[in-house]
Amino acid sequence: MTVNAPPRRPGLSRFAPTVAGRLLAAFLLIGLLPVATLLAVSYSITEDAMTRAVEANLVALGDARASQIETYVLERQRAVTVLARQPEIVRALTDMRYAAETNGIDTAPYRDIERRHRPTLARFIDVAAFTDLFLITDSGDVVFSVRHGPDLGTNYYTGPYAGTELAKVFDRAKTLMGTEMSEFAQHPTTQEAAAFLASPVLYNGIVIGVVAVQMSNVDFYNLVADYTGLGHTGETVVGTATPGGVTIVAPLRNDPDAPFRRVVPRGNDRGSALVDAAHGRRGFGIVQDYRGHRVVAAWRYLPSFSGGMVVKIDAAEALAPVRRQLDVLLLITGAILGVAVVTAIVMARTIATPLRRLTAAARAVAAGDLDQTVPVTRHDEIGIFTSTFNQMMTDLRRMYETIEDTVVERTEQLRHETETVRQLNRQIMESIAYAARIQRSLLPQFDTLARHVDGLSVRWEPRDVVGGDFYWWHETPDGYTLVLADCTGHGVPGAFMTIIVAGALDRLRQENRLKDPASALADLHRLVKRALHQAGGNPLAEDGLDAAVCHVSITDGTLTFAGARLSIVVSEWGTWHEIRGDRKSIGYRSVDIGEGFTNHSLPLTPAMEVWLYTDGLTDQLGSARGIAFGRRRLRNVLASTMGGVTERSAAVLGALADYQGGMPRLDDITLIGFRPRPSTKWKEPLLTAGNAVKAPAESC
Repeated sequence: MTVNAPPRRPGLSRFAPTVAGRLLAAFLLIGLLPVATLLAVSYSITEDAMTRAVEANLVALGDARASQIETYVLERQRAVTVLARQPEIVRALTDMRYAAETNGIDTAPYRDIERRHRPTLARFIDVAAFTDLFLITDSGDVVFSVRHGPDLGTNYYTGPYAGTELAKVFDRAKTLMGTEMSEFAQHPTTQEAAAFLASPVLYNGIVIGVVAVQMSNVDFYNLVADYTGLGHTGETVVGTATPGGVTIVAPLRNDPDAPFRRVVPRGNDRGSALVDAAHGRRGFGIVQDYRGHRVVAAWRYLPSFSGGMVVKIDAAEALAPVRRQLDVLLLITGAILGVAVVTAIVMARTIATPLRRLTAAARAVAAGDLDQTVPVTRHDEIGIFTSTFNQMMTDLRRMYETIEDTVVERTEQLRHETETVRQLNRQIMESIAYAARIQRSLLPQFDTLARHVDGLSVRWEPRDVVGGDFYWWHETPDGYTLVLADCTGHGVPGAFMTIIVAGALDRLRQENRLKDPASALADLHRLVKRALHQAGGNPLAEDGLDAAVCHVSITDGTLTFAGARLSIVVSEWGTWHEIRGDRKSIGYRSVDIGEGFTNHSLPLTPAMEVWLYTDGLTDQLGSARGIAFGRRRLRNVLASTMGGVTERSAAVLGALADYQGGMPRLDDITLIGFRPRPSTKWKEPLLTAGNAVKAPAESC
């Protein structure tokens, strides 16, 4: 049937887009796409260039500031070296030592000698701008202090200030016979930040004592507080590495009371640049500062202070010109958008009518009428589209005539391809099943483990046919070692990782390096990183594992545990508590190859139970609330279940199944419980806080 007149416009859904609307959207897209692309590229290039310029400026400022600090320290070191060679210092130390040893500090003869030498010694610190000057004998006695501090008359080897930074630098200067500088730390006599310089005093080539000076905080703080080139938000941050992270040692622009009160912890995005600098690394870029603000920074190590320095400025201030450029570009984009809207409306009206005709014909074809044709009234793209539609209808009628033969042919082809896929799937599943048998053969036999303990339960449940959980057993002359590992991923990738771990553990077994769990974890960490080539400059694999190692020494009557993100639950005298492993994994590119781990030792007691588990158990989500099963719920089930390890193991897995409900299994699950046999040397200990566990434990 030929359509000679425009058909009636079919009814459209209330929410269906019209042709005109679609054309309008298309024209807007065509108009905005190049502008948006130009906007994005221009903004990206400008921001990158501005960031590079600010970074280069901060690197230059940081190098200059570091050079000033190092020069300042070097000049003070030279001044102390010259001071120690002065005859006045030799005479003063000799006279005061004699007076102190003969009569004592609080005597008239000492005070007479002290008054005679004080003007000369006080003039020395005034000229060199030091805070205090100390004369110390080679035996460690403090015989003079310009400020008469509380350490005057004490001994730096045996007195109350032994172990301070001043005592340490005195000992190094005396031992090494050279000028030495202490770390920048809080001095206990003044409770202020202080750094000390010390140089040996020689008489006829023999060390008779040490002259030490306290550096002025004012000069050092003035160097750090120079904000030239750092705008309104920039500042210089200086800190030294401490066990808790990095301690800030100089006032901050935003926190004048920061010295030795603000600590930047390790392993946190906030202040990570200062942590890197304090550990000898240098760099620059956009990071978070100690306040959590986004800043452009450059950082480097300060050898003289054994610390790090960060020169930074808030990114909002540094990149403000880029933001202004973005506002201008957005205004231009708005103008282009208005022109595009007007043009799109006009074009949509000229195109919508022919398209409605084609739509009506297409609807008729959809209803089963294949005799549709549309007259060609235009010679542009719409006309070409209409001609193509008519040709399509001709081809469709021809295709319909031969469709049955085509369907039979395609059906046979599909059947053949389906059978091929089925065979391939069967081969793959057979291979995985064989891999599962290989993986199970790597696990220790239950009977082997059971004959060394009073009770044992092992539940190893991979999520798939093979898994990433792995446990391992080795008998030693004094007892046995049990290892539980949770490798990256599950299924085939996790299984491959367990083979690597099994090989590494076998090597440690051959080298007899499993009796110390912490050392075993560190050795396993190095072997895994080397096996995955993560120790080089361009590591390819971001894989690793969590692990727990328990060594039971029947000879010593102890159980020693070390963990890499895995914990153990222990029952002693009816009390259940958890011993946490270290918060770092084995392998992975982000974990340094030299990382160490912590041992936790417990005495073996009667009826003690030890439970090891992987996070597939505690991280399983429940269908009721969608939260994890959790460690606390695990401990509660263990503590509330009567019977032995077999009954408790069944109770835990039953509680997990009830909690999981209809939620899918997320990961592999391993649960191992055993009762170690107590040693004949066992004596009943007093269960007090911190009796045996050296790490925080949670009791239920």
